[in-house]
This record gives sequence, structure tokens and C-alpha cells, in this order.
Amino acid sequence: MDYVSLLAVIIALLLCLITGANNAADCVGTTVGARITSKNFGLAIVAAGIICGVFFESSKLAIFGSLIANISPNLILSVLVGATIALLLATLQGIPISAAQAVIGAIIGAGMAYGWGSINWLKILIIVASWLFAPLVAIFLGVIMYFLFGSGFSKIRSLALLELTITLCLLLSSFYAAYVLGANTIGLIMGVVVSLGAFSPFNYKLLVLFATIVGLLFSYRTIKTVANEITELYPMASLTGQFSASFLMHSFTQLSIPISLTHAVVGSVMGIGLTKGASGMNVERVRMIARGWIIAPLISLAISYAVMKLLIF
Repeated sequence: MDYVSLLAVIIALLLCLITGANNAADCVGTTVGARITSKNFGLAIVAAGIICGVFFESSKLAIFGSLIANISPNLILSVLVGATIALLLATLQGIPISAAQAVIGAIIGAGMAYGWGSINWLKILIIVASWLFAPLVAIFLGVIMYFLFGSGFSKIRSLALLELTITLCLLLSSFYAAYVLGANTIGLIMGVVVSLGAFSPFNYKLLVLFATIVGLLFSYRTIKTVANEITELYPMASLTGQFSASFLMHSFTQLSIPISLTHAVVGSVMGIGLTKGASGMNVERVRMIARGWIIAPLISLAISYAVMKLLIF
């Protein structure tokens, strides 16, 4: 393995570690916000879900080769460096952005540095359109699911049984969210690093999972953002937000589209906040998160472009 490929593997593991730290909030933030579980137990559920998602469905997001041509270790390194730095900056600020966003932005930047014709612009545009589409659909799903779940649970007359049912559903929902994160976002990163061909796909899975699970230990700040700083959450709202987002992302996983779980979760939580009126939303916090969504892929694009230019100079 040459030094560029080795460095790319190291950066990929760092990216997975940061993804675990940043995106764990998408899986368990709403459950913690509803005070259903502790952060530590919630992260254990997330780890189990990610492992299952990576092993069962991550291959559906092995689309790196279809997004850009002329793949080389230099190009892969440029993509990984751009995505990692963008995600790291967001994590340090406590802003839950999507690793998929950062990776796609970095792919565009590296492709532009290599040559505009190397990029499959049609597929890129479909993915970018999903970034706009997902939060809007998630808001709608959040509102619909909120009333559907409310209608169903209202038929349970025993308060103890109701609380137990909601708690179990929330824990399963957290697992489901982690599962689709492993299948979709981690699957996308896997597709990039596997292109190096230095190890077998199974060995890459083990390395990526180890790094991601270690990253969960550093996720407390972004969990706090989703749990407490968008809108006040309670069990019913938490279940609605998490399930709506997970269902939406799992649907896109079947289409091999790396949709953002972050967008879906925050969108559904916003939908729940709107059921309580505009006063139920922390508008300033939502604006800050939205700015992060716009800035992050632009940062990864610029960094990967610069790195690629240096490597081919």
C-alpha cells in the first residue's frame, strides 16, 4: 500500500469517528430529549443498529464509482480530507450536519479539480435535490405521523401500558434510525474507501465500524442540540420525529440515494414543533442548523478542490 492510500484509510477512519460523534444525535437525540433513556444506554442501541445496517444494507450505497470517473488514490484522499474537515468543524460547533452532505460536496470539489467532465452531474443533482426535498417531506410526515400515532395510542386506556408501549416503540425507533444511518451514510463512506482496494470489503467494514462506534463516545454535544434546542420534546413527539425520519431515509436507501438523516430528523422535529404553533420552535437554532447545512458542503467542496489541485500539481 502506498503512502497516499494509507493516509486515505486513516482519514476515512477519522471521518467515520466524526460521523459517529455528529450523527448519533439523529438516532437517539429525540429519545434522550423525551427523557426515555440515558445518553449511555441510547448510544449502546445506536451502536447495535449501525452494526446491523452496515452488514445488511451498506452495499446499496456503494455508488462512488457511479458519481465520478478516473478514480485514483489521490482523488479518494482529496474527497476524504474535504469531508472530514467540514464534518469536524460542524461537530465542534455542535451543529448536526450530514456526513453524506460533506462527502458529496467533497466529490464535487475533487471532480472539478480533476476535470468537470469526470463528474456524473445528473446523479449529483438528484442527490442535491434530495437535500431540499427530504426536510420538506419530513416536516409533512412529522405532522401526519404525530396525529396517527396519537390516534392509535389514545385507544390504550391503561396509563402504565401506554407508557410502556411508547417507551418500547421509542427504543426500537432509535435502533431503526441507527440502522439506516449505517446502511446509508456509513455505506456511502464505505463505498469511497473500498475503492482503494487495499483490503477486503469485510475488513473495511470492521475498521469503519470500530471507528464509528468510538466516535459515539464524543456525541454528547450534538445530542444536546437535537434533544433540547430545537423544540421541547416529549415521548409522543420523540417517537413521531424519529420514526418519520428513519422511514424516509430507509426508503431512499432502497433507491441508492444518500439522503441525509440529519435533514430528515430535524425536519420531522420541526413539523412536530409546528403542531404546537410557531412559538413551539426555537427559530434561531433552526436557522443556525440550516446555515450549517449550506456551508458544510461548500467547505468540503473547497477543501477537496484545493487538495486535489495540490496532489496533481
